[in-house]
Amino acid sequence: MNEQTNSGLSGPNDHVPASEPGKSPWPVKTIRLTPDSWRGVPEQTLVLPRTIPGECSYLILKIDSQDHHIPLTLRSDAPVYFQLAADLRSTFKAHLTFNFSPEQSQVYLRYSPDWAECHIGNLTAQTADSKTTITLFGQSTRKWTSKRWIVAPVLLLLVGLAYLFSSKPSDLVAALEKKSAEPDPVIPTTPVRILPRKPSLAQTKPSEPLPLPAPAPVKPDSLLVSEEKAKPQPVSPAVEPRQVSNEKKVKKETPGEKAQLSFQPVVPAKSANSDTGESDLERELNRKPRH
Repeated sequence: MNEQTNSGLSGPNDHVPASEPGKSPWPVKTIRLTPDSWRGVPEQTLVLPRTIPGECSYLILKIDSQDHHIPLTLRSDAPVYFQLAADLRSTFKAHLTFNFSPEQSQVYLRYSPDWAECHIGNLTAQTADSKTTITLFGQSTRKWTSKRWIVAPVLLLLVGLAYLFSSKPSDLVAALEKKSAEPDPVIPTTPVRILPRKPSLAQTKPSEPLPLPAPAPVKPDSLLVSEEKAKPQPVSPAVEPRQVSNEKKVKKETPGEKAQLSFQPVVPAKSANSDTGESDLERELNRKPRH
């Protein structure tokens, strides 16, 4: 008779759910126990089915060992997320011990997350002469995370439309009626002829190109400088300082001399016919008779 020792966490949903007879609803993984597995290094990784927070996923472990009817201990170092059970009638616990035999060669592993996250743990399978460490990996996601970004904009759009229709229903109705009352544009049935456009003066090309004026020869700066140097420069005569002082004196004396000449008295000229030296006035006075 097999001896079972289960200890750990318990709860109302710790029993293995019923399955269809002859068919396992959960994936099955096999672990091998060998006498030289005392290193304690994880030799295998088990990935449990993905689930959502609050629900559980299961995995069946088949144990392969060369020794039979020996005590086997299975222990989980993360009992909050990974629990073990020996059969369908047992509850899930943190660790269990039973006598390994060909009839009792499998156990049930459960993954029960509380929130959306990735969880990692280690499962240790140990007998009297062997020890194997297995890495457990579980992932929990939410189904509504991908739809959340779609539902929120749709709700906002519906709320906005409801507010718009409730606040100004008359304006919207009037705008719709006005748009429906507008006549459709009349499309002419006669074809429209497009006349060719006359070329403008800017687009017309002259028959003969106009001659361009010849450019004026440009003298380099060196030639201009040489020509200016070659021109004779006027030379001012040397003036002595004495001559300059004399010229100044003459210029000052000239106006005084002119003033003296202007005030000289006019002497009447004597008659050239007078032999006696008398003037005509004296001659007239002498001719008058004396009374």
